[in-house]
Amino acid sequence: MSLTYPSIQKWIFCVDSRTFVNSLFEFYRDKFTVVANQKAQDDPNSHDKSERRPIHPDAWTLEFLVGSDYIPIITTAFDQDNSGFVRITEANALTRLMPPSFSLAQWCAFEACGTCPFLRLIGGKSRI
Repeated sequence: MSLTYPSIQKWIFCVDSRTFVNSLFEFYRDKFTVVANQKAQDDPNSHDKSERRPIHPDAWTLEFLVGSDYIPIITTAFDQDNSGFVRITEANALTRLMPPSFSLAQWCAFEACGTCPFLRLIGGKSRI
């Protein structure tokens, strides 16, 4: 059996649920940092440090992947049988519910906080 969501297809059969959520944060933090660094390198004339901050459109989701209030909620969303481990079938089940226009990071933020992230969208701070 394999994971159906492309970003996590290379992961092992099951993993401790807390480790799984922490790994999601690490994965996306690295992904968003690489994008931000690439944008800074693409403009060699840029000396403004504010342009070197993470600019990835999903960077706003990181606070929901690392926030101590949200980790247990995301863990429970993935670990449907409360075994303490996330199995491939559980990860697939949750990602199948994800709207097609969402990234996995956005879906986790939505799972963690319901409409909270989308209140930011209305405020113009983020876009999906």
